[in-house]
Amino acid sequence: KCRDDFRAWMAVNTDWKGLCTRNGMGALQVVSFKSGECPDRGTERSYRVHPHVPFNNPAVAIEFGLIDVLKFLVEDKKIDVNATCWTNYSSGDERSHLASVALREDSIEAFRYLLSVDATDLSGLIGNDTSSDLTVCRLAFSPCRDRLPYFRAIVDCPSFDANESTIVLPSVDRTITPLQYFMFLFAFATEGGEDALERREAIYERVQILLDNGANPFKETTISEPADIAALEYEKEAETNPEKAA
Repeated sequence: KCRDDFRAWMAVNTDWKGLCTRNGMGALQVVSFKSGECPDRGTERSYRVHPHVPFNNPAVAIEFGLIDVLKFLVEDKKIDVNATCWTNYSSGDERSHLASVALREDSIEAFRYLLSVDATDLSGLIGNDTSSDLTVCRLAFSPCRDRLPYFRAIVDCPSFDANESTIVLPSVDRTITPLQYFMFLFAFATEGGEDALERREAIYERVQILLDNGANPFKETTISEPADIAALEYEKEAETNPEKAA
């Protein structure tokens, strides 16, 4: 209902862009606080509720489906699309990369828009938690059914090359192609009963998409050492259970 209310208000108040200010963006980066950290009074978790929040916080704009506001903040206010300084109402106190906010809020429109911005770096971390090295790209590549539109959006990007684009493994200094990444994940997707079957089907679907986009299945890989295999085991855990892997 919030997003509908804001959209209706914006349709009438066409001067809403005046609410986006540099001071507002600085003050409204964080909208969710743990108990005792909020400048306003609260109990277990407190939220900063202000009518200007969605116009100064791109993560909240994504959460409310206000793509016009997101575009204005990026194109006119020149916010850093790779900064991990923003929180939104559903994220708790987690500060996130805007593309990972789009994934979490299931906003394919916001994700596609961010992909169209040249500065967007999908190899960046999903948030500012230094204990986790899960990147936006690997989150989007997660072999879950609901992530398929995001995977397709990356593949459909003009800058994506099935044989030259790479994924960095977290634990070792190695890069591999998306096809190699999914082939190794497929090899490890053998446990878990029906869940494993669904996972293998999801991986196979992505492999087929990459092959249809010219991926070379014979491209040489540097993955051979035990440490590399261990890294891929970590990768599998990171995709299925990011908190445990972290």
